[in-house]
Amino acid sequence: MPWPSFEGLPDYAQALGAVVHFVPLDANLGHDLAAMDARITNAVKLVFVCNPNNPTGTLADSAKLRDFVLSVSTRALVIVDEAYHDFVDEPSYRSMTDLATKGANVIISRTASKIHGIAGLRVGFAIARPDIINRLRPLRTGSPNAFGMNAFGDCVAAGHRISGFREGAKQGRTGFADVDAQGIGQACGAFADELRFFHADMPVARVQTAMLSKGYRIGRAFPPYNDWCRISIGTPDEMKGCVAALPEALRA
Repeated sequence: MPWPSFEGLPDYAQALGAVVHFVPLDANLGHDLAAMDARITNAVKLVFVCNPNNPTGTLADSAKLRDFVLSVSTRALVIVDEAYHDFVDEPSYRSMTDLATKGANVIISRTASKIHGIAGLRVGFAIARPDIINRLRPLRTGSPNAFGMNAFGDCVAAGHRISGFREGAKQGRTGFADVDAQGIGQACGAFADELRFFHADMPVARVQTAMLSKGYRIGRAFPPYNDWCRISIGTPDEMKGCVAALPEALRA
C-alpha cells in the first residue's frame, strides 16, 4: 500500500500478523504505482490504494490507476478506497466501481462518514462480486447498527443535496488562495475538496498549538510528513476564520 494513506487497514492487518509493505508516495505526494507493482510478489495477497488519497488529497491518474488495478488484480485482491469520491470535481476522474461489477478481483470501499456527514454512526459499504462479499461476511467486526443504517438510507434518498455539500466544501477552500498568494505554506496539488494538505515548514505540533489558541483544532502529523498540515474543510464561514488565523500560526 502507499504511505502515508488511510491507516485503518494496515492497523488491522498488522494486528492479525500480516506483513504490510509500505511504499512511499512519489515527489508529488501521489501513488507511486510503478514502485508498488515492483513490490508485488506471489506472497502478496492484498493490495490497497486510496483514491483520492487520505491524508494528502491527491488524485491518481484515472487511466494509469485503472491499468494498475486491472493488472494487479490478476495476481492479488485489490481494494480501492473511494471514501472521498463524492468530493472530486476533476473531469478526468473515474470511479473503479465498474471493474467490480464486471467481475474483477476488486473491492471498492465507500463510506457515509464524508459527504453524508454521519461519521459517528460508523456506516461503510463495499462493492464487489458475490463470492468476494461472501468471503467478507464472516469477517465483519459487528452487525450494522439500525440507527446508522436508517440514517444512511435517508442520506441516499436525499442524494440531490450532495451537489450542495460539494459546492459548500469548494467555497470553504477558496480562502486558501489568499494564503497561497502570501507564499505561506506550500500547497499540495489536491483534488479532494474535503481537506487541505500543505507544507508548513515547521513541526505540526507547533501549528496545532497556535491554531488551538485561536479556537481551531487541525489535524495531527502524518509521518514522514511531520511538517505538513492537514485541515478538514468546514462551512465557508468556519473556514474564513480558520484561514484568517493561519498566517500568524504559520509564523509562530
